[in-house]
Amino acid sequence: MMSIEKDFDSKINDINQIQYGHITVGGSNYVSSYILPLVAAKFAEIYPKIEITLMEAGSTELERMLNNEELDLMIDSFDTEDVLHESYPIIDERILLAVPTGSNSNIGLEKYQIKPHDIYTGKVDIDKVPGISVENFKEEKFILLKSGHNMHKYAMRVFKNSNFTPQIAFKLDQLSTSYRFTALGNGACFLTDTIFKYHDFKDEVVLYN
Repeated sequence: MMSIEKDFDSKINDINQIQYGHITVGGSNYVSSYILPLVAAKFAEIYPKIEITLMEAGSTELERMLNNEELDLMIDSFDTEDVLHESYPIIDERILLAVPTGSNSNIGLEKYQIKPHDIYTGKVDIDKVPGISVENFKEEKFILLKSGHNMHKYAMRVFKNSNFTPQIAFKLDQLSTSYRFTALGNGACFLTDTIFKYHDFKDEVVLYN
């Protein structure tokens, strides 16, 4: 009986001090690529005996998994308040339009342009760069994420508010893939500044606020 009581007290103490356990975290592709590795490394340093499982999916699927308690938490971009779950802001992001560097749409728009390398080095304050309407890029084809991703919802809202019907070239699943398509000259896409903060991309694209 004393042995059982001691073992029970030990397990309760482990839980209280977060010594042992398991946590399942969900994130979109770019969150899993650029944010979660930094968070997970720091968490593992503080709590080395906690097992972490990372799940990667689109926004709609992540929300479904969270509602079904398949995830303990998810990290994603939201522009509306979630009344069903507790939420905490961790970073502020800016949505930017990426256009191939060699596109004719960039001519004459130099004062609106942001270089990826300048975001990586912290040389540019995005808030001080003037914004520009998506209508200036009506000659561009657009690369969008598929329905179910928050970035798709954002893009559709931008087009609707601008009374603009885009030429859609591709619908993809991942922001990192969208970037590669744009960098190779296949069209413009919407990206977050987070992608450029953690990786020093070549200036293959021009970014607009």
